[in-house]
Amino acid sequence: LRARSGLPNAGLVAFVLTATVALWGRSAAAELAPSDGGVDGGADAGLDGSVAGGADGSVDRTSAAPRDGTGPDLIAAAGDGGAGAGSVDTPTPPAGDAGTTSASASAAADQPPLLGKSVVTTRRLPSGAAREDLTASASVVVPDESGRAIDDLGSLLLEVPGASVTRRGGLGSFTTLSLRGSNPEEVRFYIDGVPLNQAVGGAVDLSTLPLGDVERIEVYRGSSPIVFGQSALGGVVSIVTRTPGPARASVRGGAGSFRTMFADATVGGRLGPVRLYAGVHTLRAVGDFPDSPPEVMGGYRPLARENNGVTQWDGVLRAVLPLSGRRELRAGLLVLARDQGLPRENIFHGMVARLTSARGVAHLAYESRDDLGAGSRLRALVYGAETRGKLSDPLSELAGRPLETDDRSRALGATVTAEKALGGWARLVALAEARGEAYQPRHGGDSLLLNAGHPARRQVVTTGLELTVPWRATGIDVVPSGRVELFRDTRTDRAPASETGRALPVYRLGLSRIFRSEQLDGVRPRLFANVGRYARIPSFVELFGYNGALVGNPDLLPERGWNADVGAAVTRAPSATSSLLASVTLFGAAVEDLIAWRTRAYQTRAENVSRARIWGVETELRVRAGRLGVTAQATLTDARDRGQVAASAGRQIAYHPRYRGYGRAEWRQPAGPLVWSAYGDIEGVAGAYETATAYAHPQARLLIGAGLSMEHPASGSRLTASAMNLGDSRVRDFPSYPLPGRAIFVSLCWSSFH
Repeated sequence: LRARSGLPNAGLVAFVLTATVALWGRSAAAELAPSDGGVDGGADAGLDGSVAGGADGSVDRTSAAPRDGTGPDLIAAAGDGGAGAGSVDTPTPPAGDAGTTSASASAAADQPPLLGKSVVTTRRLPSGAAREDLTASASVVVPDESGRAIDDLGSLLLEVPGASVTRRGGLGSFTTLSLRGSNPEEVRFYIDGVPLNQAVGGAVDLSTLPLGDVERIEVYRGSSPIVFGQSALGGVVSIVTRTPGPARASVRGGAGSFRTMFADATVGGRLGPVRLYAGVHTLRAVGDFPDSPPEVMGGYRPLARENNGVTQWDGVLRAVLPLSGRRELRAGLLVLARDQGLPRENIFHGMVARLTSARGVAHLAYESRDDLGAGSRLRALVYGAETRGKLSDPLSELAGRPLETDDRSRALGATVTAEKALGGWARLVALAEARGEAYQPRHGGDSLLLNAGHPARRQVVTTGLELTVPWRATGIDVVPSGRVELFRDTRTDRAPASETGRALPVYRLGLSRIFRSEQLDGVRPRLFANVGRYARIPSFVELFGYNGALVGNPDLLPERGWNADVGAAVTRAPSATSSLLASVTLFGAAVEDLIAWRTRAYQTRAENVSRARIWGVETELRVRAGRLGVTAQATLTDARDRGQVAASAGRQIAYHPRYRGYGRAEWRQPAGPLVWSAYGDIEGVAGAYETATAYAHPQARLLIGAGLSMEHPASGSRLTASAMNLGDSRVRDFPSYPLPGRAIFVSLCWSSFH
């Protein structure tokens, strides 16, 4: 392992120790467990996240709530009166859970008392808490809480600290995400646990991730929760689509600036024992916003952005089938079809280049709380995905030669995670993942002369372990984890096929300390810290090349790096209409073997030539006080190039703003049969460079938005109007690709579900 991956001795020892402790824990758990095979203090928590109450008013915590139901697990000892995980209080459940809690209390009262027994406990997290990792720096975004008439993922992520969104235009334009100064390729995206990053390379385009059926978005900055399998240098974005539940239906339609129209329809209910949810959405935008002045003196200047339109259809279907005991079978299907123009830099005339793309993602998941005994959870996921992109550029607007391409990527994979309480001293999470991906480019016309793309396939196997161990003397939960990611890449258009194999070790240590809220008037302080070693495997384009100008390099090393953070967070929820979440985090990263493209003799080759050092501070505030809601974040990111190129060494990395902030204030006001809502938001960016050279000038901007909605609860209807960039500022994230000016959108929605 060390010979192939360069894993330091200390890291290898830490990983081996983690595995050894986990194996030893099996025998220890057997000695601590009661004779009936498990510790049971009352009714178990259900798969839907409900938590049973005990006779004394406490919550029964003997079974772990599902990670997609109520959140991470805490380790505690029954009767432990000291501070720390064992003394974490039971938060007041939401009003909707009151019936579940009280109904379970009488049943729990009949259970025999637990004397001298140690149990593994869980707690219900507030809706704004991340569910997959307790120690990570994470934020949760709920699309339904947005006051805009129309949203996309890039707009929602503005409220996440440490997140930097880069666009090449308006709605439907290519949009990428950077977390804490990482490159966009170093951020991994998941929808319902299915990975979206493609082996062929390139960042995930946020504009192709529809929001109409999204229930919540969890953003893990720096750390990669083990349940997601493959790790990421920058972090993980987990998108969870709407869970089938009660009968419901909704329709929405709207229009806005730059000839934009959109519509949605959703329905949910039951078909026998099966719970179902389906949604379909469409968007059409011409995108002909007024263009900015040309950056080149005397250059071409169109009156409006050209060839910038997009037409998109997308939909989702989800089903849940309850099985015997605490078991469920879940299935989901997500499809997307899009046709869009590809605008050129605004100093050139371009009208015909187009990209037609389609994506299908299907998954089947089995979840059980019974198969591994008390205090356990088993989840098995199988999935398949196919992406197709058809590029047409007959007039050579993009590459200097006509292009007709039809590229496809297919992926099949399976992930199994198992969680088990090891008596009262620890909790173990085990992971096994296998995935295969194939890339098949098809080219016509003069594209054959460019030799654009090479067919290839990638096989990935990931195994890992994570322990959560309470350090009772200090009240700190210690969470070591380790995994090994094995890759095999094969270029299939050669005989014999060209193969490259790699083994990447990934390890992390997390610490968390949650204080008792009874002693602090309901305030829940939390301290956390993380340090980890992560990596990114080279893409197919970097390994094998693309067209005659980009030359592949099969000897590339993976990008590797350390990242760490330490922070404090405070939460308080005294009532259903009042809540507080505030946090501040100091983070840092050191990345080596960064892959960059170097040009020599009319060819560009991928090489490990760069390094980066990153540090920063991020703050987050979310307040709800009756009718007033406030969301704010501010981030300082010092991302310095430490590579071998003298012109950029020591300078802020391009497209990584040094300062970024966002704030939004909302007010809800009942007025007779109506409820009025208004919001105003502001986004600020400073210290943004388009090149990392001595001649670069930092860019800054301040964009203001506002919105107003009128809701009639009795009929379920809502009318919303929102505006972005009220100052009509001419700004950009990328050279020669301006962002829209002032834009206004209006939508009318009806929903049977309140």
